[in-house]
Amino acid sequence: TTQTKPSMCDGCTCQIPGGEKAALELALNDLESTLSNHHETIAAMIVEPLVQGAGGMRFYHARYLQRAHALCQHYHVLLICDEIATGFGR
Repeated sequence: TTQTKPSMCDGCTCQIPGGEKAALELALNDLESTLSNHHETIAAMIVEPLVQGAGGMRFYHARYLQRAHALCQHYHVLLICDEIATGFGR
């Protein structure tokens, strides 16, 4: 029997074997692969460190941001961190 992920778990790590640590490694490996294969056509990576401010504050893991910064420097891709959505309607 297969289990479906409840909608309240969308984006969380509860369904990934190994939990948060494994999810972090998967995300970093995915980012490194993308930059390695496509850095010549990527001008910038834009992240909003406080994700979905209106849906509850969800933070990137500090290690992800540190590694993303290092990878962007290595592949000469600009890293832009902007909190534009957290200021909407204020």
